[in-house]
Amino acid sequence: MRERERRQSERIELEILLTIQTLETPKCAARMGMTENISATGLYLASDFPFEMGARLEISLRMPESVTGKPACEWCCRGRVVRVQARDEQHAKPRTAVVFHYYDVVAGEGARFKN
Repeated sequence: MRERERRQSERIELEILLTIQTLETPKCAARMGMTENISATGLYLASDFPFEMGARLEISLRMPESVTGKPACEWCCRGRVVRVQARDEQHAKPRTAVVFHYYDVVAGEGARFKN
């Protein structure tokens, strides 16, 4: 018997470049990462920086039209780390699961990713 699926929403396998800022240390430089998959409730990312369990993050990414059905736009998401996996033989970078608390669509001057 298969273990019961715990996911709340469908995951989309998709690589999207993103920036990550820890909210506990906002003066630290933003880090770069890449999504491995994304859903309506969170994302799974790879980054050179191993984030800590429970860390609060702000993530900026350009959500593609293929996901939203609307022209690509920047999302600013806030959430927390719910799982951390160290790098291993199959993965050169640590991977981190983040659950979203909320997100905003950013337009104009506030956007980090330009069209």
